[in-house]
Amino acid sequence: MWTDLDGRSPQAAQTPPVSSRRIGDTGGASTDTQGATEPPSEITASVTLESGELVGNTSRSNRRRRANELPREAQRALRESLAAPARFNRWSAPVHGLVISAIAPIDVDDQRRLTVIAVRNTTQGGLRIVTGGPDLDLLTLGEAGQAVQVRSINRLHLETSSPGGAIPAGATVYYAIIYETPVLDAAQRVRLSVAQTAAADQPASTELTSAN
Repeated sequence: MWTDLDGRSPQAAQTPPVSSRRIGDTGGASTDTQGATEPPSEITASVTLESGELVGNTSRSNRRRRANELPREAQRALRESLAAPARFNRWSAPVHGLVISAIAPIDVDDQRRLTVIAVRNTTQGGLRIVTGGPDLDLLTLGEAGQAVQVRSINRLHLETSSPGGAIPAGATVYYAIIYETPVLDAAQRVRLSVAQTAAADQPASTELTSAN
């Protein structure tokens, strides 16, 4: 049995005072239960900085991961198209022996899109695609529907069933293209074009829309 000889119990002597801290939602000073007042600005700033760094690092990591996945996404889309050629059922008018068809573009993420195009040789002889093709352009149309401005769209990755660009007579080759997603005005269109080496200035072309 404990005896309180000096007016203090052992529990009171050994137990430190318990305090709590509250940070006001409006950025005011914090007050503990013993009446001490401290500004919370340093605590708040520290939390904000660490959170910002975490979000920034995660965002950069995601961008790098997505960039590394572009070849795999394009290869997968190319394989699927080779296995289902009937998906390409709307063909452009022939231009110097080439006709092209494109499937509707899909979003890879919020900044990139992917489409696959088929290029067919309608002649009795072999053709070769111009090096660097196919091309993607952003067209701005005038009131009469004519192109008044043409701007290239950045192509991020390309996979093809014909790395050398050769198309035998009557054959079809395929291209999976990943490109930067453009922001379009009402009078703007995305055009895809392919030219062969004997008529590089007159390509076959088609517009890329969700209805392709």
